[in-house]
Amino acid sequence: MSNHPIRFETRDAINAAIAALVERGVMLDEVDVELSKIGVVDLDMCVECLNAIIARANNQRLAA
Repeated sequence: MSNHPIRFETRDAINAAIAALVERGVMLDEVDVELSKIGVVDLDMCVECLNAIIARANNQRLAA
């Protein structure tokens, strides 16, 4: 087992983790807390990723 902490510092890593958590039933407003329990999170980037996901979802609803 590695002693290196899990780090969520890139958009790709954060987006993948968000997708996995949401698939497990974690609400978007709880994702940052859950990620912090797993490893080190760039919280500013996490908020940017969450905002982008929410904006895309809102745009898809408007287009439908």
